Amino acid sequence: MAKERTLKTFRGIATALGAVMMSAGVAAAADYSEPVMTPYSGGFYVTLQGGYMMLDDPSVSFISGGTVNAAVDVDNGYRLGGAIGYDFNDNVALEFETSYIHTGVNAIYTGLGGALAPGDGSAITLMGNAVIGNDYGPWRPYVGAGIGAALVSLDVDFMSDIDDSDWAFSAQAFAGVDYQLSDRASIGGRYRFQHIGSTDYADGNGNPVGLGGLNLHSFEVVLKFKFGG
Repeated sequence: MAKERTLKTFRGIATALGAVMMSAGVAAAADYSEPVMTPYSGGFYVTLQGGYMMLDDPSVSFISGGTVNAAVDVDNGYRLGGAIGYDFNDNVALEFETSYIHTGVNAIYTGLGGALAPGDGSAITLMGNAVIGNDYGPWRPYVGAGIGAALVSLDVDFMSDIDDSDWAFSAQAFAGVDYQLSDRASIGGRYRFQHIGSTDYADGNGNPVGLGGLNLHSFEVVLKFKFGG
C-alpha cells in the first residue's frame, strides 16, 4: 500500500510538472516573434572575395634581331582579394580593393608553330571602386566599376627564361547580389570583367618582351562585414 501511495504521489507530481512546463511553453511560443534586422544606414565595411578566373589568351612579342609576334596559351586560374569601403547611404559606396590573380602558362605559338613554355603568370591589382546598390528585403543587387593599377609578373621558360614584373593601368566593372545573414554580415556572388593594359619585360638575355593587354572574367563568392551605422 505504501508503495502504491508513493507511485501515485510521483505520478501526481510528474503530471503537475508536465502541465506547468506545457503552460510555460505555450506562453513562450505566444510571446515569440521573428527577429527584425536593424536597417544599415551606412559606415565602414570590409569584404573578402575569391573565385574562378578565365583569361583570354594574350598576345606577346619578342624583339631579338627583329620582332616576332606570338600568342600565349594560358590556363584558367583563380582570384583572391579583399576591400575596405564606406557606405555613404543605402545606395552609394566607395572602396579600395586589392586582389591576387594567378594562372598557368602552357605554350607560345608563333607563325612558325608552337613551343612549350611552362610557367606561371600572376598579378596584384590595386583598385578604387564605386558601388551602387539597393536593398530588396534581405537581397541587395549592385553594380560597380573601378580604375587602378596592376603589377603583372611572368615566370616562363621560353627560349630564354622570362622572370620579370611590370605595372600597367587597369579598369574593371562588376555586378552581383548579396544576401543578408545578419545586421552586419552578408554573402553573395559576383561577376567581374577586368582589363589590364600591356606590359614590358626583359628575358634572361636582356631582350625586350612585350605582353598585350589582358582581359579577365571572374566568378566570385563575396563575404561582407559592416561596422557602425
